[in-house]
Amino acid sequence: MIEAKISYKLIVSTLFKEARFAYGVDIVDVYGNVVYSPTYPFVLNPEDTVVLQEFLEDYSNAIIDFCKTEERKRKGFSNYLYHSLTEAKYFKDRMYYRGIYVD
Repeated sequence: MIEAKISYKLIVSTLFKEARFAYGVDIVDVYGNVVYSPTYPFVLNPEDTVVLQEFLEDYSNAIIDFCKTEERKRKGFSNYLYHSLTEAKYFKDRMYYRGIYVD
């Protein structure tokens, strides 16, 4: 069984040449080995991990499915979920308002 769990990780921005720690998501197998560690979604504040956990309760299956596809190399999670760019942007804006960064 594969599951999504919250992890503490380093997020590196090549655009701004900076790195910072954040709480993100790891996809792990039955033995706890990290199968995939997507950059998004993540939160910057420890207080927001509660919101990230709620996000995982709603979207963990979709994140796991997304990470199994080759589409993850070409487009973000929000575009995978919503094929309309308008709906994807609305989803990203809603999550950002809650403190979650989603691609």
